[in-house]
Amino acid sequence: MRPAFWVLHTTSASAILLDYTELDYQWGDDLMLTFQIDNPHNPSRALPLAVIVGAKCQAAIKSLLEADGGFKSWLDAGFVFFDKTSAVDHLLITMTDLADGLRSP
Repeated sequence: MRPAFWVLHTTSASAILLDYTELDYQWGDDLMLTFQIDNPHNPSRALPLAVIVGAKCQAAIKSLLEADGGFKSWLDAGFVFFDKTSAVDHLLITMTDLADGLRSP
């Protein structure tokens, strides 16, 4: 079992917050794998994801999401943020929307 999948499975996490504010990332497509973590409880439904991006990795993540991720603009990915407050707010709203959808008839 992959490490991230195992952690999510054993903790029953409801969302993923990746903080890359101090990451000095230049290039390499392995980072794309961190944006593609499967939901261990419901593989058909993605877990809410937020990634906080710092100055040292912005250019590389932008290039990665646009070249390999298929986004016209990396900011259209919907999970890229530049501060913790915005990222957490996004996760809370997304988790609330998902919970409301599960309660609807």
